[in-house]
Amino acid sequence: MRLLQPRTYAGQPHESVTVDTEVEGGGRITVLVDGVDVGEDPVFQLKSNPGDETQVRIALFGAVGESCVVQIREVNGGSDGDLLLCQISDPAPVHFYRFIVTAPRAIAALERVAASPQPGIERAAPAAPRRTGSTPGGRKRR
Repeated sequence: MRLLQPRTYAGQPHESVTVDTEVEGGGRITVLVDGVDVGEDPVFQLKSNPGDETQVRIALFGAVGESCVVQIREVNGGSDGDLLLCQISDPAPVHFYRFIVTAPRAIAALERVAASPQPGIERAAPAAPRRTGSTPGGRKRR
């Protein structure tokens, strides 16, 4: 599965997705997969057809300062993380995650693109040595 943008993933038909949650403090979470409460730490399969989508909703309920770390595996060969944090301005944070099914050849093409060097991203050239004894205009000091 590949990360397309924050909280949006693309994977092959029937690919397995694992969502791990770790609540800090006394908070409580709910995890819904396509609107069905699945409890904590669900494992599910992506749907069958390219273009199909699975939506995961994770909500945290707790006191200000309580948090939940979310880990989604297997993404880009590892995992992807997220944080829900109860704040005064957002006492019950809810995050939505999209899992879109793509054709296997589309994932292969995306992996090729991700592995290729990025044009225009080059190492910075070393700074030119500074001259001493001259002014910014290039004239010698007297």
